[in-house]
Amino acid sequence: MVLLLALVLVLLAVLALPGLLAPGAIPPEVISRDMLVMLALTLALFAMGRSLKSKGVINRLEGGLLLASFVAYQAWLIWDTHAAISV
Repeated sequence: MVLLLALVLVLLAVLALPGLLAPGAIPPEVISRDMLVMLALTLALFAMGRSLKSKGVINRLEGGLLLASFVAYQAWLIWDTHAAISV
């Protein structure tokens, strides 16, 4: 458990370093699209993990729904990128 926590902290430090050294502008679609999707999926994950029946375990159906959401989100990003390039 301690090793996992140490790895997560190192990962957060490594990922934050480029943002501290050379911060960039955040495009408006990140706020309007990506943040709302991530907030909704985070709330869904929290609800699935904290339900009274599951006791912190996400079953296959819930995992499949999360996986399908991830695949749909990635497809949406790819579609949106191709549409922006085509215009």
